[in-house]
Amino acid sequence: MRLFKFIVAVALLAGSLLIAAPPTATALPQQEYDCHYYSDASYTVEVGWSALACNGSRSQGGVFTPYAICYYESCDLYDPRRPDEDG
Repeated sequence: MRLFKFIVAVALLAGSLLIAAPPTATALPQQEYDCHYYSDASYTVEVGWSALACNGSRSQGGVFTPYAICYYESCDLYDPRRPDEDG
């Protein structure tokens, strides 16, 4: 009976530590990207897009195809305290 009480006490302590643990921060991306998807290999008709910003926000729309052109830029100079230039 004593062993059972000890095991229960340890389990409750471990559970309370898990609940009390602070949430971990999600790391921001190392680079942002902007991808444009096209209907075929002629790359003339854009049918979709996707983007990942340095602040971690993602956006996408349209259709994804194998015909994509992506632009990447380092987030080394990104300062989350500075407002976006776009808005």
